[in-house]
Order: sequence, then C-alpha cells, then structure tokens
Amino acid sequence: MIATFDTAKALKQLVDGIKHLVHDVNWQCTHEGIHFQAMDQGHVALCSVQLVGMSAYSCPEPMVLGISLANVSKVLATVPP
Repeated sequence: MIATFDTAKALKQLVDGIKHLVHDVNWQCTHEGIHFQAMDQGHVALCSVQLVGMSAYSCPEPMVLGISLANVSKVLATVPP
C-alpha cells in the first residue's frame, strides 16, 4: 500500500480531533481509499471517516490496519507543519 499526503496538517487535525473519542480503530484500506467507522467507549458517538486528498494512493490488495490513534498522534506531532 502507498499513501502519500502533500501536507500532514489535515491528517494531524483529524487524528487530534477524534483521538479522545475513539482510542483504537481498524483502518480499512481498499483500492477505493482508506476509511473507518468506530464507536466511542460509551457507544454514544459514531465516527465515520474516509481519507481523501492524497497525492498518491495505491492499494492492490484490501487490508485492515489496527491503529492506536494516540500513538499515531505522537508520531504526527514530530512532523513539521
């Protein structure tokens, strides 16, 4: 799978915005794009996200990536603005 963003700003804002609601998500990567749906711990809010705006994207075989948003947020914090 190849996913390239021109700038990490939008991805950083997305992750920072929902990391307090949803801790772990399964990103579903298909040839159409990357998306996920997850409920918060109280089963009150549903987060449904489809990532778009990638400058390059390729995923020849569908895959599911289990990702901790807190850890992704820490990694994205090191990326310059």
